[in-house]
Parts: sequence; structure tokens; C-alpha cells
Amino acid sequence: MPLAVEGLGRRPPLFFLHVPRTGGTSLMQYLDKQFKADEICPAHKIFEFEGLREQDSLAGYAFYRGHFGINLPRLLDAGGQTITFLREPVARFFSMWRHLRSRPVPFEGRSGRLIDYTKGIAGAAHQLGFEEFCYAMMAENGPLFLNSMTMLLGHGAGSQLPPDLDLGPGYTLRVTAIDPSTGATVTGVTVSGLALMVKDLTGSGGSGLDIGPYMLVPGPDA
Repeated sequence: MPLAVEGLGRRPPLFFLHVPRTGGTSLMQYLDKQFKADEICPAHKIFEFEGLREQDSLAGYAFYRGHFGINLPRLLDAGGQTITFLREPVARFFSMWRHLRSRPVPFEGRSGRLIDYTKGIAGAAHQLGFEEFCYAMMAENGPLFLNSMTMLLGHGAGSQLPPDLDLGPGYTLRVTAIDPSTGATVTGVTVSGLALMVKDLTGSGGSGLDIGPYMLVPGPDA
């Protein structure tokens, strides 16, 4: 599966977004055999992709596979094809916790922003039971950490993330709370300390965001 095919021009690259603990290793090994060795990006973990980017050596491969976020394909080639594996979120998170506990804390003697972050998570898994680990990770990293598939596929990972929405002082965001099970408007809902990350994918100005048991959608004059 070469990057360029005679008479057809350059083939868009293939990205396999390998979410940890989803059983993607077998597919990655199969796909590796469909490319020449020099067509495959050698990075696999997010900090390895970051390292290649800092060296200006990340672009130009036909196949990228590993633990990265959706922002990497968007950064390198928006016309490329992206595939992934998903898994029931609780089962995936439990598998990750058990996997971390079964191995020594990685990267001993090494340091760096992403490496230190990974070491901290692994250390917590060794010290805490599963329920305590869930609460600790949610308190430190927010609820999306418990379903990182959502973050990786919806926002991305690493340093090249799209900017967060900064409304600035004096800007009012009007929202309506809707019960997703009935579609009815819910009153008496109080939201405080909310950090929104909104991306309009439709171009119409409308978007929805799940918050707890309710869905917040732009209200009148939003």
C-alpha cells in the first residue's frame, strides 16, 4: 500500500488511532504488513509523536499507528483516512487499571511533561483499588478521563490541541437543559464552574454537550 501509486498520484495516509486496552494490537500488526518499513511512522506513544514533531520529522509517512488523538490526523493531513477500535468504557478503564498494576511503573529515570503524567497515573494504579483510582483520576483530570475514547476522538491529545473556548469578560452564553431520555426542558438546574469545549461541526452554529444527566444546548440569543 504505497504512499504514491503510478498514475494515481499521492495516496492519503492511513491513521490507526489505537485507543489503549481496546484490542487494537492485532490489527496494528496486520496493517504493518501492508506497508513498507520506511512508510510507517516509527512513533507509537504520544510523547514519541511529540518528539518527531519537535524535530520536524513527523510528516511524510503513509501509515501512522499508535496512541495519539484525532488532532494528529487533522494536523498532518485532513484528507487522510482514520480508523480506530472502541470498547465498552467501564470494561476498558478496568482493563487499563489492571494492566497498569500488573507492570512496574514505566519510564523510571526519565522525565518530561507527558512522561511524568503517565508515571503519575501508573503510580496511582499501583497504590489504589479500582473504585478509589476512578475517583482520584476524575478529581485530578476531570470526568472525561474515565472515558478517554471521547477525549481522543473528540478533542485529541498532546500539546497540539485545538484551543479551548475563551468567552472573555462580559460574554453571556445562554443554554437550555434538556433531559435526553424524554426531550423535555428541565428547570431548576444550576451549573457552576463549567469549562466548555465546543466545536461546531455543522456550520449552523448549533451544538450539544452532555453534562451529567442533562444535555446543554444553545438557548435563545446564544
